[in-house]
Amino acid sequence: MLRRFRAVLVAAVAGTTALVVAAPATAAVAQTAPQPPKITSVSVHPDPVIVRESGGAPVRIVVRTTGTDRVTAQLEPPSGSPVPVTVGGGKDVWEGKHVIRPTDPEGKWKLVVTAVSNSVQTLAPVQAEKLFTVVVADHTRIADFDAYPEPVDEGDTLNIRGRLDVNEPGGWGGYERQRVHVLFRPENSGSWQYVDSDVTDHAGRFHVAVDARESGWWRAEFRGNGEANGSWSRDDFVEVRPVHVPLDTRIVKYNASPEPVKRGKNLTHTGRLQIDEDYGWTGFRAQKVRLYFRTPGGRWSYVKTAATGAGGAFTIKAKAWRSGYWRVVYAGDDYADGSASWADHVKVRR
Repeated sequence: MLRRFRAVLVAAVAGTTALVVAAPATAAVAQTAPQPPKITSVSVHPDPVIVRESGGAPVRIVVRTTGTDRVTAQLEPPSGSPVPVTVGGGKDVWEGKHVIRPTDPEGKWKLVVTAVSNSVQTLAPVQAEKLFTVVVADHTRIADFDAYPEPVDEGDTLNIRGRLDVNEPGGWGGYERQRVHVLFRPENSGSWQYVDSDVTDHAGRFHVAVDARESGWWRAEFRGNGEANGSWSRDDFVEVRPVHVPLDTRIVKYNASPEPVKRGKNLTHTGRLQIDEDYGWTGFRAQKVRLYFRTPGGRWSYVKTAATGAGGAFTIKAKAWRSGYWRVVYAGDDYADGSASWADHVKVRR
Protein backbone atom coordinates (compact mmCIF):
# COMPACT_ATOMS: atom_id res chain seq x y z
CA MET A 1 0.00 0.00 0.00
CA LEU A 2 2.84 2.37 0.83
CA ARG A 3 4.62 1.51 -2.41
CA ARG A 4 1.45 2.24 -4.35
CA PHE A 5 1.07 5.62 -2.66
CA ARG A 6 4.66 6.41 -3.45
CA ALA A 7 4.12 5.46 -7.07
CA VAL A 8 1.13 7.78 -7.31
CA LEU A 9 3.05 10.58 -5.65
CA VAL A 10 5.97 10.19 -8.04
CA ALA A 11 3.62 10.19 -10.96
CA ALA A 12 1.91 13.35 -9.67
CA VAL A 13 5.23 15.09 -9.18
CA ALA A 14 6.36 13.99 -12.59
CA GLY A 15 3.17 15.41 -14.12
CA THR A 16 3.60 18.66 -12.28
CA THR A 17 7.12 18.92 -13.58
CA ALA A 18 5.94 18.36 -17.12
CA LEU A 19 3.42 21.22 -16.83
CA VAL A 20 6.04 23.58 -15.44
CA VAL A 21 8.42 22.82 -18.27
CA ALA A 22 5.70 23.31 -20.93
CA ALA A 23 4.79 26.84 -19.74
CA PRO A 24 7.87 28.71 -21.08
CA ALA A 25 7.35 27.22 -24.54
CA THR A 26 3.81 28.71 -24.67
CA ALA A 27 5.11 32.17 -23.60
CA ALA A 28 7.80 32.16 -26.32
CA VAL A 29 5.18 31.50 -28.97
CA ALA A 30 3.09 34.45 -27.70
CA GLN A 31 6.09 36.86 -27.80
CA THR A 32 6.98 36.16 -31.45
CA ALA A 33 3.44 36.54 -32.80
CA PRO A 34 3.22 39.41 -35.44
CA GLN A 35 1.60 42.65 -34.29
CA PRO A 36 -1.08 44.47 -36.30
CA PRO A 37 -0.01 47.75 -38.02
CA LYS A 38 -0.34 50.97 -36.05
CA ILE A 39 -0.13 54.66 -37.06
CA THR A 40 1.49 56.72 -34.30
CA SER A 41 1.52 60.18 -35.93
CA VAL A 42 0.66 62.07 -39.14
CA SER A 43 1.96 65.57 -40.01
CA VAL A 44 1.71 68.02 -42.93
CA HIS A 45 4.33 70.68 -43.67
CA PRO A 46 3.72 73.59 -44.01
CA ASP A 47 0.37 74.31 -42.46
CA PRO A 48 -1.18 76.55 -43.66
CA VAL A 49 -0.06 76.03 -47.26
CA ILE A 50 0.31 79.37 -49.11
CA VAL A 51 -0.13 78.84 -52.86
CA ARG A 52 1.48 81.45 -55.13
CA GLU A 53 1.14 82.14 -58.83
CA SER A 54 4.65 80.91 -59.63
CA GLY A 55 4.45 77.12 -59.73
CA GLY A 56 2.29 76.32 -56.70
CA ALA A 57 3.26 75.20 -53.21
CA PRO A 58 4.99 71.90 -52.29
CA VAL A 59 3.47 69.93 -49.41
CA ARG A 60 5.41 67.32 -47.40
CA ILE A 61 3.67 64.61 -45.40
CA VAL A 62 5.32 62.47 -42.70
CA VAL A 63 3.73 59.29 -41.27
CA ARG A 64 5.13 57.35 -38.32
CA THR A 65 4.06 53.71 -37.82
CA THR A 66 4.85 50.37 -36.16
CA GLY A 67 4.31 46.88 -37.56
CA THR A 68 3.80 48.30 -41.06
CA ASP A 69 5.08 47.10 -44.44
CA ARG A 70 3.35 49.64 -46.68
CA VAL A 71 1.60 53.03 -46.37
CA THR A 72 -0.84 54.58 -48.86
CA ALA A 73 -2.03 58.19 -48.77
CA GLN A 74 -4.46 60.49 -50.53
CA LEU A 75 -5.40 64.16 -50.30
CA GLU A 76 -9.06 65.12 -50.26
CA PRO A 77 -9.68 68.77 -51.29
CA PRO A 78 -12.83 70.67 -50.22
CA SER A 79 -14.25 69.94 -53.67
CA GLY A 80 -13.25 67.60 -56.44
CA SER A 81 -11.75 64.12 -56.50
CA PRO A 82 -9.19 62.73 -54.05
CA VAL A 83 -5.56 62.92 -55.15
CA PRO A 84 -3.27 59.92 -54.47
CA VAL A 85 0.15 60.67 -52.99
CA THR A 86 3.14 58.36 -53.42
CA VAL A 87 4.66 57.52 -50.04
CA GLY A 88 8.09 55.98 -49.55
CA GLY A 89 10.34 54.99 -46.69
CA GLY A 90 10.00 51.99 -44.46
CA LYS A 91 9.99 50.61 -40.94
CA ASP A 92 8.84 53.50 -38.75
CA VAL A 93 8.92 56.66 -40.93
CA TRP A 94 7.20 57.25 -44.28
CA GLU A 95 7.27 60.42 -46.40
CA GLY A 96 5.48 61.78 -49.43
CA LYS A 97 5.29 65.03 -51.44
CA HIS A 98 2.65 66.81 -53.49
CA VAL A 99 2.40 70.23 -55.17
CA ILE A 100 -0.82 72.21 -54.73
CA ARG A 101 -1.46 74.46 -57.74
CA PRO A 102 -2.98 77.97 -57.84
CA THR A 103 -6.04 76.45 -59.58
CA ASP A 104 -6.71 74.07 -56.68
CA PRO A 105 -9.47 75.04 -54.22
CA GLU A 106 -8.82 76.94 -51.01
CA GLY A 107 -10.00 75.78 -47.60
CA LYS A 108 -9.66 72.72 -45.40
CA TRP A 109 -7.96 69.73 -47.00
CA LYS A 110 -7.84 66.22 -45.52
CA LEU A 111 -4.92 63.82 -45.62
CA VAL A 112 -5.98 60.15 -45.24
CA VAL A 113 -3.23 57.53 -44.69
CA THR A 114 -3.58 53.72 -44.49
CA ALA A 115 -1.07 51.37 -42.88
CA VAL A 116 -0.81 47.80 -44.25
CA SER A 117 0.98 44.70 -42.88
CA ASN A 118 1.85 41.73 -45.08
CA SER A 119 1.71 39.27 -42.18
CA VAL A 120 -1.34 40.42 -40.19
CA GLN A 121 -4.80 40.81 -41.67
CA THR A 122 -7.04 43.32 -39.89
CA LEU A 123 -10.82 43.34 -39.90
CA ALA A 124 -10.88 47.05 -40.88
CA PRO A 125 -8.27 49.32 -42.57
CA VAL A 126 -5.84 50.94 -40.18
CA GLN A 127 -6.21 54.60 -41.07
CA ALA A 128 -5.53 58.10 -39.74
CA GLU A 129 -6.58 61.56 -40.92
CA LYS A 130 -5.02 65.01 -40.78
CA LEU A 131 -6.70 68.32 -41.64
CA PHE A 132 -4.69 71.27 -42.97
CA THR A 133 -5.46 74.63 -44.58
CA VAL A 134 -4.74 75.76 -48.13
CA VAL A 135 -4.70 79.50 -48.88
CA VAL A 136 -4.28 80.94 -52.38
CA ALA A 137 -2.20 84.14 -52.13
CA ASP A 138 -3.89 87.40 -53.12
CA HIS A 139 -2.96 89.12 -56.38
CA THR A 140 -1.12 92.46 -56.23
CA ARG A 141 -0.24 95.18 -58.73
CA ILE A 142 1.83 98.36 -58.82
CA ALA A 143 -0.19 101.22 -60.29
CA ASP A 144 0.50 104.88 -61.14
CA PHE A 145 4.23 104.23 -61.35
CA ASP A 146 6.30 107.21 -62.46
CA ALA A 147 9.92 108.37 -62.42
CA TYR A 148 10.14 112.16 -62.79
CA PRO A 149 11.15 114.77 -63.90
CA GLU A 150 11.83 113.62 -67.45
CA PRO A 151 14.41 114.47 -68.64
CA VAL A 152 16.51 115.35 -65.63
CA ASP A 153 19.90 117.03 -65.30
CA GLU A 154 22.76 114.95 -63.99
CA GLY A 155 23.07 115.28 -60.21
CA ASP A 156 19.53 116.58 -59.74
CA THR A 157 16.91 114.71 -57.69
CA LEU A 158 14.89 112.02 -59.47
CA ASN A 159 11.63 110.95 -57.80
CA ILE A 160 10.18 107.44 -58.11
CA ARG A 161 6.65 106.93 -56.89
CA GLY A 162 3.68 104.59 -57.29
CA ARG A 163 0.97 102.67 -55.45
CA LEU A 164 0.84 99.02 -54.38
CA ASP A 165 -2.65 97.49 -54.64
CA VAL A 166 -3.95 94.13 -53.40
CA ASN A 167 -7.00 92.27 -54.72
CA GLU A 168 -8.96 91.14 -51.67
CA PRO A 169 -12.56 89.86 -51.52
CA GLY A 170 -13.80 93.45 -51.50
CA GLY A 171 -11.82 94.33 -54.66
CA TRP A 172 -8.62 96.23 -55.37
CA GLY A 173 -7.31 98.55 -52.66
CA GLY A 174 -4.08 100.09 -51.36
CA TYR A 175 -1.76 97.61 -49.63
CA GLU A 176 -0.27 99.31 -46.57
CA ARG A 177 2.91 98.61 -44.59
CA GLN A 178 4.59 96.63 -47.38
CA ARG A 179 8.16 97.11 -48.59
CA VAL A 180 8.58 98.02 -52.25
CA HIS A 181 12.02 97.85 -53.89
CA VAL A 182 13.21 100.27 -56.58
CA LEU A 183 15.47 98.89 -59.33
CA PHE A 184 17.47 100.54 -62.11
CA ARG A 185 18.86 99.26 -65.43
CA PRO A 186 21.35 101.49 -67.29
CA GLU A 187 20.52 102.29 -70.91
CA ASN A 188 23.20 100.01 -72.36
CA SER A 189 22.91 97.19 -69.83
CA GLY A 190 20.72 94.12 -69.44
CA SER A 191 21.06 93.83 -65.67
CA TRP A 192 18.77 95.33 -63.04
CA GLN A 193 20.36 96.67 -59.86
CA TYR A 194 18.81 97.48 -56.49
CA VAL A 195 18.78 101.19 -55.62
CA ASP A 196 16.48 101.82 -52.64
CA SER A 197 13.18 100.81 -51.02
CA ASP A 198 10.21 102.30 -49.19
CA VAL A 199 7.34 101.05 -47.03
CA THR A 200 3.85 101.81 -48.32
CA ASP A 201 1.56 104.18 -46.42
CA HIS A 202 -2.11 103.60 -45.53
CA ALA A 203 -3.11 104.03 -49.20
CA GLY A 204 -0.35 101.79 -50.57
CA ARG A 205 1.71 104.72 -51.83
CA PHE A 206 5.52 104.68 -51.91
CA HIS A 207 8.15 107.26 -52.84
CA VAL A 208 11.94 107.20 -53.25
CA ALA A 209 14.22 110.14 -54.14
CA VAL A 210 17.62 109.46 -55.70
CA ASP A 211 20.40 111.40 -57.43
CA ALA A 212 20.19 111.18 -61.22
CA ARG A 213 23.45 109.71 -62.52
CA GLU A 214 22.80 108.16 -65.94
CA SER A 215 20.01 107.48 -68.41
CA GLY A 216 18.16 104.19 -68.05
CA TRP A 217 15.06 102.27 -66.99
CA TRP A 218 13.38 102.36 -63.58
CA ARG A 219 11.11 99.73 -62.03
CA ALA A 220 9.37 99.06 -58.70
CA GLU A 221 9.04 95.53 -57.32
CA PHE A 222 6.98 93.97 -54.52
CA ARG A 223 8.42 90.58 -53.57
CA GLY A 224 5.31 89.16 -51.92
CA ASN A 225 4.71 87.81 -48.42
CA GLY A 226 2.84 85.00 -46.67
CA GLU A 227 -0.53 86.26 -47.93
CA ALA A 228 0.05 87.97 -51.27
CA ASN A 229 1.87 87.34 -54.54
CA GLY A 230 4.67 89.60 -55.71
CA SER A 231 4.31 92.06 -58.58
CA TRP A 232 6.28 94.71 -60.45
CA SER A 233 5.59 97.96 -62.23
CA ARG A 234 6.05 98.94 -65.84
CA ASP A 235 9.54 100.07 -66.86
CA ASP A 236 9.97 103.85 -67.08
CA PHE A 237 12.88 105.31 -69.08
CA VAL A 238 14.42 108.58 -67.89
CA GLU A 239 17.02 110.54 -69.85
CA VAL A 240 19.73 112.11 -67.71
CA ARG A 241 21.28 115.16 -69.36
CA PRO A 242 24.97 115.56 -68.60
CA VAL A 243 25.80 118.81 -66.89
CA HIS A 244 28.64 120.61 -68.65
CA VAL A 245 31.42 121.88 -66.43
CA PRO A 246 32.51 125.25 -67.88
CA LEU A 247 35.97 125.22 -69.36
CA ASP A 248 38.75 127.54 -68.22
CA THR A 249 39.69 130.57 -70.35
CA ARG A 250 42.48 133.10 -70.27
CA ILE A 251 43.54 136.31 -72.05
CA VAL A 252 47.19 136.30 -73.05
CA LYS A 253 49.61 138.72 -74.72
CA TYR A 254 47.44 141.71 -73.88
CA ASN A 255 49.00 145.06 -74.64
CA ALA A 256 47.85 148.68 -74.97
CA SER A 257 50.05 150.83 -77.23
CA PRO A 258 51.59 153.27 -77.83
CA GLU A 259 52.94 154.12 -74.42
CA PRO A 260 52.86 156.98 -73.60
CA VAL A 261 50.06 158.33 -75.82
CA LYS A 262 48.94 161.86 -76.61
CA ARG A 263 45.64 162.95 -75.15
CA GLY A 264 42.73 162.19 -77.51
CA LYS A 265 44.73 159.80 -79.65
CA ASN A 266 43.82 156.12 -80.16
CA LEU A 267 45.25 153.34 -78.10
CA THR A 268 45.39 149.95 -79.80
CA HIS A 269 44.56 147.04 -77.52
CA THR A 270 45.60 143.59 -78.71
CA GLY A 271 45.68 140.12 -77.26
CA ARG A 272 44.31 136.59 -77.52
CA LEU A 273 41.42 134.77 -75.79
CA GLN A 274 42.20 131.10 -75.20
CA ILE A 275 40.18 128.13 -73.89
CA ASP A 276 41.45 124.98 -72.16
CA GLU A 277 39.85 122.08 -74.05
CA ASP A 278 40.65 118.38 -74.04
CA TYR A 279 43.77 118.83 -76.14
CA GLY A 280 45.09 121.89 -74.27
CA TRP A 281 44.95 125.66 -74.62
CA THR A 282 43.71 126.90 -77.98
CA GLY A 283 42.34 130.08 -79.52
CA PHE A 284 38.68 130.83 -78.70
CA ARG A 285 37.17 132.59 -81.67
CA ALA A 286 33.82 134.35 -82.22
CA GLN A 287 33.59 135.47 -78.59
CA LYS A 288 32.81 138.96 -77.28
CA VAL A 289 35.45 140.72 -75.19
CA ARG A 290 34.96 144.05 -73.43
CA LEU A 291 37.47 146.86 -72.84
CA TYR A 292 37.49 148.61 -69.44
CA PHE A 293 39.37 151.68 -68.06
CA ARG A 294 39.97 153.17 -64.61
CA THR A 295 41.99 156.02 -63.24
CA PRO A 296 44.36 155.37 -60.35
CA GLY A 297 42.15 154.95 -57.29
CA GLY A 298 38.98 154.92 -59.43
CA ARG A 299 36.49 152.21 -60.50
CA TRP A 300 36.42 150.22 -63.73
CA SER A 301 34.18 151.63 -66.43
CA TYR A 302 33.08 149.98 -69.68
CA VAL A 303 34.55 151.42 -72.90
CA LYS A 304 33.98 149.16 -75.91
CA THR A 305 33.20 145.62 -77.17
CA ALA A 306 34.93 143.58 -79.85
CA ALA A 307 34.83 139.99 -81.17
CA THR A 308 37.70 137.52 -81.26
CA GLY A 309 38.86 136.25 -84.62
CA ALA A 310 41.08 133.41 -85.80
CA GLY A 311 43.19 131.99 -82.99
CA GLY A 312 41.15 134.03 -80.48
CA ALA A 313 42.95 137.27 -81.47
CA PHE A 314 41.30 140.64 -80.90
CA THR A 315 42.10 144.29 -81.67
CA ILE A 316 40.29 147.20 -80.05
CA LYS A 317 40.92 150.91 -80.74
CA ALA A 318 39.85 153.50 -78.19
CA LYS A 319 40.80 157.16 -77.55
CA ALA A 320 42.87 157.90 -74.45
CA TRP A 321 41.95 161.04 -72.45
CA ARG A 322 43.50 160.39 -69.08
CA SER A 323 46.32 158.35 -67.66
CA GLY A 324 45.19 155.11 -66.07
CA TYR A 325 44.73 151.36 -66.33
CA TRP A 326 43.22 149.34 -69.16
CA ARG A 327 42.11 145.75 -69.28
CA VAL A 328 40.05 143.34 -71.43
CA VAL A 329 37.39 141.07 -69.91
CA TYR A 330 35.64 137.94 -71.23
CA ALA A 331 32.32 137.45 -69.38
CA GLY A 332 31.97 133.70 -70.08
CA ASP A 333 28.82 131.57 -70.40
CA ASP A 334 27.56 128.03 -69.65
CA TYR A 335 30.26 126.55 -71.84
CA ALA A 336 33.27 128.54 -70.66
CA ASP A 337 34.21 130.48 -67.54
CA GLY A 338 35.02 134.16 -67.72
CA SER A 339 38.50 135.64 -67.48
CA ALA A 340 40.30 139.01 -67.56
CA SER A 341 43.64 140.29 -68.79
CA TRP A 342 46.20 141.93 -66.61
CA ALA A 343 45.81 145.74 -66.10
CA ASP A 344 48.10 147.75 -68.41
CA HIS A 345 48.93 151.30 -67.24
CA VAL A 346 49.24 153.93 -69.96
CA LYS A 347 50.38 157.53 -69.37
CA VAL A 348 48.57 160.27 -71.36
CA ARG A 349 50.51 163.37 -72.38
CA ARG A 350 48.92 166.64 -73.24
